[in-house]
Amino acid sequence: MIKKTNYHQKKILITGGSGFVGKHLVNHLKKENCYKIYNLNKNFCNLGNLKFLKEILIKYQPNIIIHLASRTVSAVRNKKEDRLQYLNTTLPTKNLVDSLKYCSDLEKIIFFGTIEEYGLAKLPYTEKLVPRPLSSYGYAKLKALNYVKKNINNNIDYVWIRPSLVFGKNDNKKRFLGSLLYGLNFNKKIRVNINSQIRDFLYVGDLCRFVQLLIRKKKMNINKKILNVTAENWINMNSIFSYFSKNVSKKLNKLVVNCNSNKHLDYYSSGHLLNINFKEFKFTSFKRALNLTFKL
Repeated sequence: MIKKTNYHQKKILITGGSGFVGKHLVNHLKKENCYKIYNLNKNFCNLGNLKFLKEILIKYQPNIIIHLASRTVSAVRNKKEDRLQYLNTTLPTKNLVDSLKYCSDLEKIIFFGTIEEYGLAKLPYTEKLVPRPLSSYGYAKLKALNYVKKNINNNIDYVWIRPSLVFGKNDNKKRFLGSLLYGLNFNKKIRVNINSQIRDFLYVGDLCRFVQLLIRKKKMNINKKILNVTAENWINMNSIFSYFSKNVSKKLNKLVVNCNSNKHLDYYSSGHLLNINFKEFKFTSFKRALNLTFKL
């Protein structure tokens, strides 16, 4: 049987394709076999160099850009981190926007923001709220968004998505669920802060499917160009172990060291706007997503 070739493949440029979400997204899109993917990972490019980025866009002429590249260091705020975030999160976004004039066939851009932009804003986070970020990462993303809104061409179809706390296979061991996965896989002691804080968890497979849905839409038509991506899995950290099987829970109890802290900060978003605009999209249940991640 002769395999049919799609001679009209969409050219997708992905920045930050070597990160946790980026790797999952690249692999997900490659399975479709109908996209030509250019992966600008950290080993290949310097997005802080405007000239370099201009040359890349002229060379590849992407139809779709997915901008993931950033320094994803959470819950830290100091002058040193502010500077690093500017160089690795804000500046690459500014350079990308300033280079778009060299793209002749660009159809849309999907920018990745973060739930950390909201910070001390009222819960649950909605797109209409004024963000009050606490971390250097949240501030850097918000600065990048403001630059996008001020300087991007009005004719360009774009959206700034703010995903919830993403988890899945091969998660970063510095994240909560990632640390549990790491501890179970390597039988390592895990130091975490477990209290009554509420977190909003999003399965990485769902995020990849949602990005693909955005790619397929002719026009994204998002009001004010900002969209929370959340399954509204609002989980109390104290009860997280109830989502695991009893055998795994027993093993986790031996591995986990709870580092008590007086800090209490909830993070969870509203998916109201997403549910209105994308009624057809269905999220994986939190329990099933955990099963897929931990292979329970």
